[in-house]
Amino acid sequence: MSDPKPDLMSAGRLRRIVRLTITPGRGGEARAALATLRDATLMEPGCEEFDFYQQITDPDQFILIEDFADDAALTLHMEKPYTRAFFDLGLLKGGVPIARAWLS
Repeated sequence: MSDPKPDLMSAGRLRRIVRLTITPGRGGEARAALATLRDATLMEPGCEEFDFYQQITDPDQFILIEDFADDAALTLHMEKPYTRAFFDLGLLKGGVPIARAWLS
């Protein structure tokens, strides 16, 4: 039986896991904004996955998992009005990609 999952490491695919640090005290607002962003992003033709997880012990910390078909799909995502609106909220204090070794 073949594996129906796409090859996450195939040429051109852009899969990232990013640790997001939110402005202190704004974790609840960030969660709502990320949910809105996720719903819109998952409708994009080049988006394979876009999800986030909030840390239980520090609600201002999130993990974002994103998987786009290629650089063009990510570029298009970054130009979307809803993506720009998320960044314009000023919630994001920083983002650090997690090492590629975790992406297996």
